[in-house]
Amino acid sequence: MKFFYIRITKCAGQTLHNVFSRGGISDFYIDPTKNKYKSFPRSPIDKALELTPNEFRLPPNTLSVSFVRNPFDRAVSGYFYFKLHPQLFGYFADPQLSFLSFLHLTKDLLNQGLPSKQIFAYRHLLPQSNFLLHEGAPFIDFIGRVERLDLHLSEFSKSLGNIGLEKAPKINRSSRREGDMQELYSNSECVNLIKEIYSEDLRRFNYSLGKNPKLPIIDRNY
Repeated sequence: MKFFYIRITKCAGQTLHNVFSRGGISDFYIDPTKNKYKSFPRSPIDKALELTPNEFRLPPNTLSVSFVRNPFDRAVSGYFYFKLHPQLFGYFADPQLSFLSFLHLTKDLLNQGLPSKQIFAYRHLLPQSNFLLHEGAPFIDFIGRVERLDLHLSEFSKSLGNIGLEKAPKINRSSRREGDMQELYSNSECVNLIKEIYSEDLRRFNYSLGKNPKLPIIDRNY
């Protein structure tokens, strides 16, 4: 059976695309960047983000797969990505912006709805649930976790008949340092803002502040 990857921003997307595009598994990968499949949006939110004029649909007889990430970690990754590329984030464009100010701007932007001039920032800051619900309902067959990437990729390969997967390379790694998470979340206001902005992700995917090292694959009824 072929599979379709629902790509979420700041969730190892480039790494996963590269894993799926090489070796034996590439024969099973429906790649929406290829001409044959370009009419298929990569997620249910793509049309609203003006990335495509097409309504979301899955190719027939396919397995859908995605990977999620702890919202606390994803927000830090987004913050360091912003500091490297502030010009891409519109009115966020101050590389000296503190993490707390970044989260306040994130909250304000998401509360405004979809401003056409801020699509790039909006897409990178959206809760992961927005990518994984179609018409308000769960639809993904397999959701792994970025924190357990190699293990959950191995589990996914079993669902395709034990197709061999190479170990995932680390691509587009941020400039963050060991200890950045602890330092940034020493401010309780930052912790509370994440809990508010990404409350649905924390609930659906059972994440909390910390490493959450042994969480299982996401249940299909997320």
